[in-house]
Formats: sequence, structure tokens, C-alpha cells
Amino acid sequence: MIGRDFPVLAIVPPGRARSDMESLFEGLAQRGAELLIIGESENLASSAAASFLVPDSCREELSPILYALPAQMLAHDLAVLKGLNPDSPRGLSKVTETW
Repeated sequence: MIGRDFPVLAIVPPGRARSDMESLFEGLAQRGAELLIIGESENLASSAAASFLVPDSCREELSPILYALPAQMLAHDLAVLKGLNPDSPRGLSKVTETW
């Protein structure tokens, strides 16, 4: 299903999942996918169309918090580029009822 110019956001954290993510990343690159990487590996980042390098400075248990920030920034910027208001997503109503 993933082929040439198909955008893929790969999050490659340190720790146990890294080797599996690296092999997946390489397979996607061979298929011609347009790869965007969030990780600490400069080797993988050099083969990606875009990358956000995260310093390898925290324990594996805390890394999801550190890796979520660039993904949230990307989602915000894409919404703004599309002319959407990221603070008012379609289908979400923010209602606070007080009694």
C-alpha cells in the first residue's frame, strides 16, 4: 500500500523498539516512501526527506513525552498551513456546564 511519494511519519525512539523501527524505516525507504523522522539517529535522518532530531537524554520510560512534542508541533503547523484553526477542530464542542 505504501509506495512512491507516500508520506510516512516515523517515530524512532531509543530503547527496545529502535531496531524494529529502523528496519521498518529502511523497508519504507526502499519502496520510495517520503519519510519524515522524529528520532535521535543522525544516520536515519540523513536518508529522510525531513527530520526532527531529539537528543538521547532521558530514560526510555520518559521518551514518549519527549517524542510527542515534535508531532504536536507538526500537527499544529499543518493545520495552520491548511487554513484551519487548531484551537477549534471540526466536530469538537467545548462546553462547560456549571450547576
